[in-house]
Amino acid sequence: MTVKLLQAHDGYKANYLYSSDCATEERLLLWGFASEDLTGGSKIVHQGPLSTVVVNSPDIESLEYLGRSVLVQDQTGVQYLWDGSKYALPGEGAVPDLTNPMLDIGDMIAGGVAGAPTRLATPGEGSFTLQCIDGNLTWVENTP
Repeated sequence: MTVKLLQAHDGYKANYLYSSDCATEERLLLWGFASEDLTGGSKIVHQGPLSTVVVNSPDIESLEYLGRSVLVQDQTGVQYLWDGSKYALPGEGAVPDLTNPMLDIGDMIAGGVAGAPTRLATPGEGSFTLQCIDGNLTWVENTP
């Protein structure tokens, strides 16, 4: 069972969707520290430099921007992206679908005009260093 905390508990803020053993959750409900109504609740899962906020889908519309290192997903695992004014499903309006410009093994993606994904092809055989020259990424052959 999952409950929504109505006040801070065990290091978690209010509105956190809290899962623990049944006895703990039942005590939190009995004491009025938690609710079985999960509306407006969120859960943050930390994964290295990124965090995922799990929110009930009806509450996603009202979320404010949470930052670049935070992914928003609903209780079913569907992820939402920030479109400049709200979190939305990818491909619904302002959130563009990205295309993959890579063609060969070893290709990389670099930011092109207006941040468009652009192919940076592998340089081929030899020893190369990736450098930024006049604002453009380019492979430079290493000389002995």
